Amino acid sequence: MSIFDVSASTLFSAPLAQTARLDTLATRALNSGLEAYVAKNYEEAISNFKRAAGLYPKSDIANNAFEYMARSYTQLGDRSAAIKTYQQSLRQDPNQSGIYLALGNVLVMEDRLDEAVTAYEKAVSLDPSAVNRYSLGQGYLS
Repeated sequence: MSIFDVSASTLFSAPLAQTARLDTLATRALNSGLEAYVAKNYEEAISNFKRAAGLYPKSDIANNAFEYMARSYTQLGDRSAAIKTYQQSLRQDPNQSGIYLALGNVLVMEDRLDEAVTAYEKAVSLDPSAVNRYSLGQGYLS
């Protein structure tokens, strides 16, 4: 059999199988991270969330992993790492209004109000919900 005897379905089934496997592994890592997060074992949670995001980047799994990783950092008091994690998530998917909102909230905690307002403005531009508009208004007042 030569390379020219391989069918198209054979050529394309291998990448699909690999993607499905990565999805499964990333989902398991995300679930393990969530279990650790609920148990307040934030360092273990972060490790699992990093694995989930690394296994299947640019996916909803990675988006969720970044969000909970940032929350874990916040729970540990490492707001700088939380901010960097939210920013990394937004580099991968800049259309997450909830992440802009969460980023703005952490920036307020760090007294970085101008940056927080910018994050809230972006959240409102993506989703003009009452929560996002309220947060933006609070940012302006601050």
